[in-house]
Amino acid sequence: MAVHLAVILQSDSRPDARLGSHAGDVITWYDPVTKWGRETGKWQTIQRRVRIECEENEPAPIVWIDDDECFEQRAQLLEELQPKAPVLMVRPDYRIGISRRQWKLIDTFVHHPEQFDTVTFDMEPTCRIYDIHHGF
Repeated sequence: MAVHLAVILQSDSRPDARLGSHAGDVITWYDPVTKWGRETGKWQTIQRRVRIECEENEPAPIVWIDDDECFEQRAQLLEELQPKAPVLMVRPDYRIGISRRQWKLIDTFVHHPEQFDTVTFDMEPTCRIYDIHHGF
């Protein structure tokens, strides 16, 4: 079973220069001039991807790593879409990035997605202590 890789970058970024052929789907999540999509562009993209995978004969699991748009309410909303493959939502602490614990979780998910619930939400515990980070 393949895991879907969605690379979310600003529209002026060049993923091929950084990731080579492993870039996956490159998503422009907001317009840097008008700021359209800045608040919810990634969330809309993930919803769209879940809907696309629901139409596939062999839907791929999805990993969504985001330090400001991944939260429990969104996990509940994703469950309502009834994904046909597991979705792992990872919210790292924006001050440190993805923790070792979260990397282990992601690695386990990539290799054994069938062991996970339809939607699994993981938030680094230190995120609860600090105000929300909202991009750059």
